[in-house]
Amino acid sequence: MNKPNIAKSTATPGATPGSTVPGSCCKGCASGGSCEDGCPNPIMNQLPGCYGNCRVMSECLQQYMRVARALVDDASWMEYQKGESPIVHINQSIGAAPNYQAAFPLGTNQNMLLMQEAAQVLPYEPGLLKVDAEWSGTPAPSEVTVNIYAGNDSVTSVSSTPSAAGLVQIGRSMNLADFECGDDCYLVGFPDAFGCDVSAIPFRRRVFVELRGGAMGASTLTGLNFTIIKKSTKKFSSLCKQFNLVV
Repeated sequence: MNKPNIAKSTATPGATPGSTVPGSCCKGCASGGSCEDGCPNPIMNQLPGCYGNCRVMSECLQQYMRVARALVDDASWMEYQKGESPIVHINQSIGAAPNYQAAFPLGTNQNMLLMQEAAQVLPYEPGLLKVDAEWSGTPAPSEVTVNIYAGNDSVTSVSSTPSAAGLVQIGRSMNLADFECGDDCYLVGFPDAFGCDVSAIPFRRRVFVELRGGAMGASTLTGLNFTIIKKSTKKFSSLCKQFNLVV
């Protein structure tokens, strides 16, 4: 996997890199091309003269953002921007009987299906999957299978199987033990798409997480905080440096 593609600009705010002329920033992006490094993206409704040292938005995410902007009115777009966060919580339980239970604890042969929080509306690039698990009895992380899915935000309840509800699995099955990467480190990179580490969750699509309990014995998973850390954010950079991760 490649190192995080996180860049910071030394360009003068509001100017094309290498230029000191205000207002000439991001002409390429405005005409449908790529933004120059360090230039705020006009589709984000930012004022170039007010921003400096900007993080670069990938061309992949730019395209998804353009699609989303074309479908949203101005007032809603601004409200969605206000709700942006570097962290996406996977905390809505949408599994129903007979195949799923609605809440923790999770024990042997029990399953749960969690969905991305409704507050995350705009497209984003997932970088790291992070878990914090709480146990009763001896932890058995290798006995809890984790499956990642993507699907439409119209899916709000699943009682049969994820595929029957139109969800598509992302990557292979993992278990909670795969997230252990060191002391107090429970992180794993978001699955690559076509061997590439740059991909995005589009507008009106969400991430789902299926938990399947195996032979856990007397152990039970009493709680799980499952989050996605977005790429090209300070939180993503900080975790990669802190735990020496190459993602």
